[in-house]
Amino acid sequence: MKYLLIILFLTTQFIANASVSIIDIVPMEYWCGYVGSNDTLYALYGTMIPLPLPSARLVRKSAGCFNLFRTLATDGSLWQSQQYNAGSMSWTQIPTDSSGASINGLWINGYADNYILLNSDSSLSAGGTDDAFIFHSSGSVFMRPYKFSGAIKFRKALYCARGIYAVTSDSTSLYYWGAGAGTTPTSIYTFSGQGTGKIIDFACSNGNAFTSATFAVIQQTSGSAYGKPYALGQGYGFWGSATPQNFTTFTNLYSQWGLSSLVKEICVNFETTTIIDSIGNMFATGWNVMGEVGIGSEYVNRYTYVNWPNYGWDGNGGENPVTGLPQIGAGTHWEHVYSNLFFTYYHAATDINDSCWFWGRNKTAVQPRGYVLNTTDNAAQPNALDILSPSMASPFGETSIKILNWTGPTIGISGTTTLNISTTSLTATGHPALAINASNNSDTVNYHPSAWAWSKVSGPSGDVIVSPSSQTTSISGLVSGTYVYQVLTTDNNQGMNLASVTLNVSINPPIVIPKGFKVKVN
Repeated sequence: MKYLLIILFLTTQFIANASVSIIDIVPMEYWCGYVGSNDTLYALYGTMIPLPLPSARLVRKSAGCFNLFRTLATDGSLWQSQQYNAGSMSWTQIPTDSSGASINGLWINGYADNYILLNSDSSLSAGGTDDAFIFHSSGSVFMRPYKFSGAIKFRKALYCARGIYAVTSDSTSLYYWGAGAGTTPTSIYTFSGQGTGKIIDFACSNGNAFTSATFAVIQQTSGSAYGKPYALGQGYGFWGSATPQNFTTFTNLYSQWGLSSLVKEICVNFETTTIIDSIGNMFATGWNVMGEVGIGSEYVNRYTYVNWPNYGWDGNGGENPVTGLPQIGAGTHWEHVYSNLFFTYYHAATDINDSCWFWGRNKTAVQPRGYVLNTTDNAAQPNALDILSPSMASPFGETSIKILNWTGPTIGISGTTTLNISTTSLTATGHPALAINASNNSDTVNYHPSAWAWSKVSGPSGDVIVSPSSQTTSISGLVSGTYVYQVLTTDNNQGMNLASVTLNVSINPPIVIPKGFKVKVN
């Protein structure tokens, strides 16, 4: 991978951007972009650098398309960047659509190497490789933007693995095009009788037929910017149900989610669903494998996970489900939340003060933390730098980057294991996973053990673990026999590790002198 070379090269190009605020965030798997208040696109390579469009064009809207940007300029023209690790950055214009007409776009959304355009006349055009097979019998058929929605006008559209969803300009209908649909929508959903029936916001999951979930936020009072959340599909993990649910029609989740305020915004990525309510609280659910829900824990950094002690996802979906809709980032008033459906396992968010927050997988410095793993460790340990709950960071404040080395977790137990007495002492040894700054050999992210839990696995009864929650504990009340003890350690990144030790105890029985027997002492 070339991204480290790019980082090192571009750190010399840092430009002071103190007067620029962020108005949009464009996450992708290995890359994160930002549209500034100066209508310029920036990308984070440890430092924030501008990616200006040709001829001083300004940015209207940018979309993440599997680690390249497709960006609309304010003049409606469409531009495509190189991939994040191409070695240099340049733009190529996509000048015309499939009919030969000039492109004039208002809004764009990306998924994998696909994108959906809202044209200046509020019609829709789809471009890219048609991975959902909407217009072709197989994917990987490159399309220039193909105008397919006819006279129907729209205001927003999303692309996912199952197809395209779009809400009409009057907010009364949600259109869906699936595999083989072509220009004819597969389904049209309306919400008559559910509040005002108008759609405030909508989202769709990246799942197949069994993990599909589509959401619509339906206005309850005329003129309101908030509504109640409705879900459709079988992907009950995306709405945090503890038991399987299959909604064949859009079903109100307001009570099931235990909400007390209406919903302003909904965001779905590869594994999770996040909402912001009318008073600025944020809630999330889904599968929390890599900390992407934001509740302060993850699944990959514990001894029970596949291939431990590597810090890497095994590629299986549906792991570590969160039940219900817990609040995250309590105490902060949230404005917007951002992610991407295609292999993006982290979130960015802004609060009402325009501060930026990030959480989830932090591979290839997608989050502005000032450090990244070296090339080898980045590929082998992609979750080593995960952020498990919303944490404030300043993208424009990144002026340098540290290249870190990975040191895997170790654990052991020290103490005498062959005993002839009834008391001993055991100590947990080792360290959690570490990210080391090669220049000064310091643990940059400062992972350290935060809890110990001793327990007995087997052995005779009557023994006592004197300090079960300390790093070192005494064991008393031992008798002859074989004992097995274990210690579970937890670090300040919620990483868990386990070690065990066997004690062989042989205590000689006391000498008993028969009654009446006299011992002669010289």
